[in-house]
Amino acid sequence: MPAAPTRSVELTWCVVSIIKITNKYITYIQLSSHRPSSVLPQIEDYASTANSKICIVTAGARGSEDKKDVIVRQNTEIFRQIVPQLVSHSPNCILLVCSYPVDEMSFVAWKLSKLPPQRVIGSGTILESARFRCLIAQKLDVHPDSCQAFVIGEQGCNSIPVWSSVSVAGVRLRDVNPDLGTGVDPEDWQSIHKEVMESAKEVTCLKECGSWGMALSVARIVRAVLFDSKECFAISTHIKGCRHGVEKDVFLSLPCIVGCAGVQFIVRQHLSDDEKDCMQKSADRMYETQKTLGLDNETKVEC
Repeated sequence: MPAAPTRSVELTWCVVSIIKITNKYITYIQLSSHRPSSVLPQIEDYASTANSKICIVTAGARGSEDKKDVIVRQNTEIFRQIVPQLVSHSPNCILLVCSYPVDEMSFVAWKLSKLPPQRVIGSGTILESARFRCLIAQKLDVHPDSCQAFVIGEQGCNSIPVWSSVSVAGVRLRDVNPDLGTGVDPEDWQSIHKEVMESAKEVTCLKECGSWGMALSVARIVRAVLFDSKECFAISTHIKGCRHGVEKDVFLSLPCIVGCAGVQFIVRQHLSDDEKDCMQKSADRMYETQKTLGLDNETKVEC
């Protein structure tokens, strides 16, 4: 049987700190035989990234939730060095942001790049959504592909599990259990979202970061862009005036259809009043942080 056709992909690494990446780069080179149809990467200057289809930004400091405001300011200064240079060499690129905290940094990348908002994507809650579906599937003893469930809003401890639309094989679970995911749920489904958050912390404690899970998630987004597959992911996107009553100029995660142009459109979920309220609170927190960053003011976006 003939092998399936593959596409050649050229990957270039452009790094802020050469010391931190050397070991990973050596490992990548040594295992290159396991990756079909790819060109070995180079560690060079920004000119080597010219005409990229996708630019993935992972640079920046990390830390705990209680230090987020400080980290946002530090990473904004790092982004001032990186983003304009990337976009100047690849003006037609899709910008994919994975740096912490991803929602704020997606906003910063959008402002600094001056790209249309649909071409700036944050990894958002794609990993939390995958964990959420997996744990729901385990509880019901079904395959995760049979579950439709998303975690949206702010990435991290303030993320929002959308219990109102969780379904399995087309059956909405709140039609079976109206208290699903609430504080009075006799089946305690609410604990699943807590487990999603705890599993992320556990991975971070054991490995310092959840690099493998994020790498797999980012690879799916990249594949959707390169092959124009129009898949649906919970990713961080610009939502001002577009969804759920949010009028702040912020990036938050919502289910989006992703293709060759970036975010093709945002899926219109029917959220409960509590879920809408949580989205608004996240937007307010985000907006207050963004006001301290010295970036330009509100932007009009047609939805």
